Amino acid sequence: AAGLPPSFETSQDGPHLSVLPAGDQLLYVAERSDHTIVIIGLEPLRETAPGTLRRLLRAALSFLGLRQAARRFGDLRSTRSFRNTSSRKDRGRHFVLETVTDFLIDLKFTLRTFRRSPGFVALTLLTLTVGIGGNTAIFSVVNNVFLSPLPLHDGERLVRLRDFSVAPNGELRKYNMSPLNFVAVRERSETFEDVVAALWHSYAMTGGDAPERVAGILVSANWLSTLGIKPLVGQPFNPEQERLGAQSGAIIISHRMWRSQFGSDEQVIGTTITLDDRARTIVGIMPRGFNFPYGADVWVPTVFDRHDGRSHDLNIIGRLKTGATLEQARQELAVLAQSLAQAHPNTNTDLGLDAVPARDNFIQDQDRIVLALMAAVVFLLLITCVNVTNVLLARLMSRSHEIGIRAALGAGRFRQLRQFVTETTVLFVLGGVGGVFLTFWLRDYLAVLVPNVLRDQLDLGTIEVGGEVLAFSLVLSVVAGIVFGTAAALRGSDPDLQGILKEGSRSTGSGRRRRVQRALVVSEISLALVLLVGAGLMIDHFRRLVGDDLGFEAAGLLTMQLNLEGSGYDGAEERTNLLRNIRSATERVPGVTAAAVTTVNPICCGDWGARIEVEGLERPAEGASLIINHRYITPDLFETMGIPVLRGRVFEDHDDTSSPSVVIIDSRMASHFWPGEDPIGKRVRWDRPGVDVPWFTVVGIAGEVRDAGDYQDTWYLPYYQDPIGRSTGDLHIMIRMAADPSMVIPAVKSAIWEVDGDLPLYDVELMDELYTESLSQDRVGAVVVTLFAVFGLALAALGIYGLMSYVVSEQTREIGMRIALGADRGKVLRMVVKDAAKLIVIGSI
Repeated sequence: AAGLPPSFETSQDGPHLSVLPAGDQLLYVAERSDHTIVIIGLEPLRETAPGTLRRLLRAALSFLGLRQAARRFGDLRSTRSFRNTSSRKDRGRHFVLETVTDFLIDLKFTLRTFRRSPGFVALTLLTLTVGIGGNTAIFSVVNNVFLSPLPLHDGERLVRLRDFSVAPNGELRKYNMSPLNFVAVRERSETFEDVVAALWHSYAMTGGDAPERVAGILVSANWLSTLGIKPLVGQPFNPEQERLGAQSGAIIISHRMWRSQFGSDEQVIGTTITLDDRARTIVGIMPRGFNFPYGADVWVPTVFDRHDGRSHDLNIIGRLKTGATLEQARQELAVLAQSLAQAHPNTNTDLGLDAVPARDNFIQDQDRIVLALMAAVVFLLLITCVNVTNVLLARLMSRSHEIGIRAALGAGRFRQLRQFVTETTVLFVLGGVGGVFLTFWLRDYLAVLVPNVLRDQLDLGTIEVGGEVLAFSLVLSVVAGIVFGTAAALRGSDPDLQGILKEGSRSTGSGRRRRVQRALVVSEISLALVLLVGAGLMIDHFRRLVGDDLGFEAAGLLTMQLNLEGSGYDGAEERTNLLRNIRSATERVPGVTAAAVTTVNPICCGDWGARIEVEGLERPAEGASLIINHRYITPDLFETMGIPVLRGRVFEDHDDTSSPSVVIIDSRMASHFWPGEDPIGKRVRWDRPGVDVPWFTVVGIAGEVRDAGDYQDTWYLPYYQDPIGRSTGDLHIMIRMAADPSMVIPAVKSAIWEVDGDLPLYDVELMDELYTESLSQDRVGAVVVTLFAVFGLALAALGIYGLMSYVVSEQTREIGMRIALGADRGKVLRMVVKDAAKLIVIGSI
């Protein structure tokens, strides 16, 4: 009697009666007048699904110490040992002890159950390894790209600043900042702690066996301190070196150059190297993997011309002041842009100033494949979980006899639910462990998905499987195991005890359970089809990239780069003669059929735009500009690259500084500005308000070329007419070959070095291979999504097979009766196939 609760009912005319919960049983008891207790009935405790979930939530809240919240879900009293303890602390201790004990018991039974079903366990673990591993692998990339801190001091406060203009169609077109605007922002801004600039420059390093090209970066004062970069060896530039700029002769070299050129010798500090025929003193070594920006190997202090408003070449980064927001910075820049437009109308009319977080600028649009893969693996995980739920549900139903026996012996629904959820969670956690190992295997392949700046310049290309990734995998596994295990257990752990315990009876399953299974399979088919459609779209995108016409013949085309800045070829005549001599020497190489030079490779490696004015066309409204792709070329470029000339003529050697200014446009530009007209003889020119610039006469129309530039239309100007103009120092030599490249490439280099032995040639590649490299991210995305889609389809097929096998096994008696009544084997087969086809059709819709 001491164990009865205070709510025990009494009666004046008879014994005291009550129905008591006792563990997983209901006791019907009566108290006699002599205070003895008689058990008059015993029944297993049967709960509804909501009631079971309430008990589960109540236990979780109590375990976490939130007992007040737990009381909202019902009385916490039970007949267990901790009920009679005297203090709340003791009750909590006993609760934790018994919870751990129960879990160990459930775990032991789970492992014993797994040993009896190795095939089921292996198949389920394989499924979960791919489903969870795919999510973990892609999350590791997302963590690298979006979540990991930048290897720059307080990188979230760094902002990329750019000039921009607005096209007539409203498109925002951004480009690097001019020195004039850089100085104005640095001196007049109230929202930035500091603003720094960097400018790419190619150096020729001589003194060795052959001249080498070195990628250099000219940096403004405070560049290293603003980014928070400290040399690994040596010292940063001091204030005097920054004041003198390039005249100081000081340089800092990359860790890569230190290792390859100097064998990682720390005594290199203070030694000199020759860049562009000038001795430079090494004062520091950058940290390992830091080659920012533009894959640099040399950093040189520089003082930029504060009056130059036309050269939009500077890569500008600013650090926001503590408490300043990006929106405040943008508002300040908008006011400053208006002021600059009024003060410098010749250079700043229609120009704005833009600011974006540095990380967003580093990523740009290269995250699209990562986000697409993230969506794909989420669908794959859903398919995996639905499939596993379906398998678990079928397995629970196959264990109905076991469940019934356990219930008859006193195991209530909550107790059985706990056991089944433990089994499921253990499976999911083991699958998560397998997924982590899968991530380790995939990480080297997935590194290509990291945007170029983060991977190649900031040393974030290694996919780290650290604490964040492991935590993600664990949480994903546990949560998915509990959610989907509970869903399966709630549907599969409510047996028909009378039917099960009747010897020789056979459970035929309920229509409700079959409907649940069918709903799971339909959802699995739907998810698989979504994943397949997404994979199809990505494959089609990749196929179009690979198969579409580039506008030129990449096969048999060799490209190499040459930079003339600082090489001694500063005059128009010197550059013209040099390129003519290079072309002549190259064409004499056996196996070379044609050679030419351009300032931009259409596949990669830089971009130049030009603001133009079209004769007879009204200038765009204020705040808008006409901007096109800008290219200088030498004669025979169209022939060398295989670009068709649709109308008019090509450039000739006589198109030089002494001849009238001419231009060739592509067919897109022709249809854009002169629709339905003949563009030959029309005139265009640079858009430079207040400056007298010559008109260019259109003499030819070239075919469209797939261009990596930011703009749609393209014009080509003859290099010999403006050999010292903007963008004319960085050159791409194009060579058409009719022989083995391994024989031609050394001969071409030797021929060019016979013209000038100090010219550094670099980035020597075949154009078709270069194009293939440019598609690497798209290719990996297409392959990975396709693999996931195929696996998702296989899981859906497995789900249909599992369901139909279970349904057929339940209908054995019905099928036997049909055959006994005359149904042949074909009719039975059609019945089963028809049932499966219905699920496929519904899921497809």
